[in-house]
Amino acid sequence: MNDDTALRFTVRELFQATELGPARSNQATGRFCVVILSVFNPTSSSQDVPIDRITLRTDDIIRRVDTGDSQAIGSDDRIDISSIANQTIGPTSSVAGAIVYDAPPDNEYQLEFAPVDSAQSHIVPVGPITGLDSLPSGY
Repeated sequence: MNDDTALRFTVRELFQATELGPARSNQATGRFCVVILSVFNPTSSSQDVPIDRITLRTDDIIRRVDTGDSQAIGSDDRIDISSIANQTIGPTSSVAGAIVYDAPPDNEYQLEFAPVDSAQSHIVPVGPITGLDSLPSGY
């Protein structure tokens, strides 16, 4: 796949939380890592946001996007953003939103964006989730 057809991801912000959603009803097993990102689709056809290709990982731990907790972010009154976990991006368009991981808090994490083809993965350092800013208190 060449660069003209690859989705373009931009990580905007990273937050931590112990609960999400309306009345903070979704409780983390470890700690939530909330990733605010935008995705641009440069192609002439619609594409789904490939959340299965975005992992939070260490050498020993791999976490996939938690779609339920990602959906809960849209009803959390502390932040004005919705999930992009099940979104489709129109041709030459972009979307912004959040994805959420539930992971043990004190590991050195990185986000890995794995390509659909044989291209190289892209890595964004995260560090320990406990080192991230807490989800803002509201708008």
